Amino acid sequence: MAFLDLTLEQQNIVAEYTRQQRATVGEFARLLNHMAALDNMFDGQVVAAWASLANGDLIPDGSGLAGVSLLSKAEVASIAGAFQAILTQYQTEALRQLYVKIAGTTNTIG
Repeated sequence: MAFLDLTLEQQNIVAEYTRQQRATVGEFARLLNHMAALDNMFDGQVVAAWASLANGDLIPDGSGLAGVSLLSKAEVASIAGAFQAILTQYQTEALRQLYVKIAGTTNTIG
């Protein structure tokens, strides 16, 4: 069955879903790019800079975000590890190509 064989209502449902999916995939791809940049910074600069800190040492907050708490070295490293796991799973070459196909190149960078 082809798309045009669907009822008009079904076509509208599928079209709306794919429109929303494309926007979400573009946003997700941009988020992955930000995670990749943070992962590179963590591996290239942070690990060496804080080698002498203990896991329980607290990292001062300079974000300016309301409601945040101080984080320990171990907590920061835990999130960095989560970023690495997400990138390994969802930032593969094949998936990046699919993200571009779904959302367009300019909507996946940034």
